[in-house]
Amino acid sequence: MTDIFEPEGIYHIYNRAIGDEKLFKSDDNYFYFLEKFNTYLGNKVVTLGYCLIPNHYHFLVKVNSDISDEQLVKAFSDFQNSYSKSYNKVFSRNGSLFQRKFKRKKIKSEEYLTRIIIYIHQNPVKHQLTKSPFDWRFSSFAQVKKGDQLLGVQSVFVKSFPKDSYTYDTRIYNIDFSVFHIFMVNDGLGLGYFNNINISGSNATSKDSGVRSQVHSNINIMGHLGPMVRYAIPISPTSYVFPQFLTGLGRNWSNYRGSGYYNGTRKSVNGSSITELQFGMANFVNQKVAFETKVGYGWAKTKENGEKNSLKALGASFGAVLYFERKSKI
Repeated sequence: MTDIFEPEGIYHIYNRAIGDEKLFKSDDNYFYFLEKFNTYLGNKVVTLGYCLIPNHYHFLVKVNSDISDEQLVKAFSDFQNSYSKSYNKVFSRNGSLFQRKFKRKKIKSEEYLTRIIIYIHQNPVKHQLTKSPFDWRFSSFAQVKKGDQLLGVQSVFVKSFPKDSYTYDTRIYNIDFSVFHIFMVNDGLGLGYFNNINISGSNATSKDSGVRSQVHSNINIMGHLGPMVRYAIPISPTSYVFPQFLTGLGRNWSNYRGSGYYNGTRKSVNGSSITELQFGMANFVNQKVAFETKVGYGWAKTKENGEKNSLKALGASFGAVLYFERKSKI
């Protein structure tokens, strides 16, 4: 008996090609199939996992709360029919491409869910297409491995500097744009470099020995270049967590304005350094894009007029990261 699609239910859906036919003859076929899936079903289900191999497919999905059995059955049928028509046109063939209507099984326990996730991603190994699920490109196994390269761009890094040697409760808010390139030296460890530009501003009231008040504002532009290290730890088919460390040297361009016992404007260009320890999570949304969130603690040092200043920062970052030349893709 076929399980009925129920709102918010989780289902294993699968089908295969008719006879000895193949569903996918090239990389473009795989990607086109996923595009069609997203077109017809992207707003009706949440995809928890998938695996495509030459003659069949597996999807693990959660049905949206406002979608009925009739709507989802029609969407899946339209999806398969649309792909079949395009496939037949490209390869000059006629007739059915899929063996039968897709099959579905409802996931009724966490134990069954775990077994299905393992089963889906072990499919390429089972059919002797690869020795490891890490090496199969067309599944949702989110794992970076030895030999992969990650090229990321990230922006909006917000920091709060609690105090320095002259002020208390000074808040400094930053906009940060960074680029990084990581080479995976094994299945978890990545080494690379980063380059960032940071624009920050502050307004604070300070006191000198509790006597004279000083109001000042400061605008800084800092740029740094240096090494970084990341260790990726998979936690699901579409995400992983990572600790990350980076340190770099650069320059600090500063524009200071003060009022009180010191009035005036001061501009300077000085050397600076930055060190950060971060912990983050990467969630893949398609083949090459992941959203990352990170929390971290950092140290920044600058030198001005022969004096060394240091600041400590606790903050969170949010950004989109682009992954290139990954051998295991989502």
